[in-house]
Amino acid sequence: MLRSLLAKLGLGAEPSSPRMVTLRNERSASDVRRLYAALSPTGDLLIEGYDYGDGVEALLGEREYEWRWTVAVADLPKLQQVLGVEGDLLSALQRRFSGPDAADLAGFLERNQIAYSAWSRSGD
Repeated sequence: MLRSLLAKLGLGAEPSSPRMVTLRNERSASDVRRLYAALSPTGDLLIEGYDYGDGVEALLGEREYEWRWTVAVADLPKLQQVLGVEGDLLSALQRRFSGPDAADLAGFLERNQIAYSAWSRSGD
């Protein structure tokens, strides 16, 4: 069933070979901000971010913050539908949420009621 669902989503038939796209990769003299999207071996969508530097310290009192959002494979058809894509989900996310547009990804998921689990930590 997983293989057929992944094939229908245009994600490939081999979930054991995850692919990753970069949504944000910024570096300044005082900060680093990175955001990636990938498919897990089970087909879940993983969105992982990492911020380090003065900006994080100003907001959180810590210099480092990392997080992961996981959208279960069963919820990917709905995500694909609201994105208006039938093919490669990762490429569609990269086109829509790269660079400065990456900041809208969480809001987009919430506005469209795309369920996801979240994990985060701050500190060195």
